[in-house]
Amino acid sequence: MATKSDIDIQTSSKGGWLRGLRNLIKLGFGTRDDELILENKTKIAWRIYHDYHMLGIIDPNEKQRLKIEKHGTLNVRPMDGEGVEYLVLTLDKNVRRVRIYQRRADVEVYDMRAA
Repeated sequence: MATKSDIDIQTSSKGGWLRGLRNLIKLGFGTRDDELILENKTKIAWRIYHDYHMLGIIDPNEKQRLKIEKHGTLNVRPMDGEGVEYLVLTLDKNVRRVRIYQRRADVEVYDMRAA
């Protein structure tokens, strides 16, 4: 039969109460888990969408910090692009920075990548 102190030792060795304390500290101080840095390295402005909800516009050579829940998709579309398709990137909690860039200087081919 286990005593109360044995149970405490077992849960603390697995990080039970320490994990709970760490989560409380995160809540108190805030985290960067919901922060996403978006960099536009192109010469055109883009509309930004998170799960097809428009978040705003990022101008050429601009960097923005977005506070979003990192799930679903991040989409961008050129401001003046009629008939231009979206650039799409799947988000998860490990994505910290996203960069929009032009693949080749001689052709207007753009891409978006998590860094």
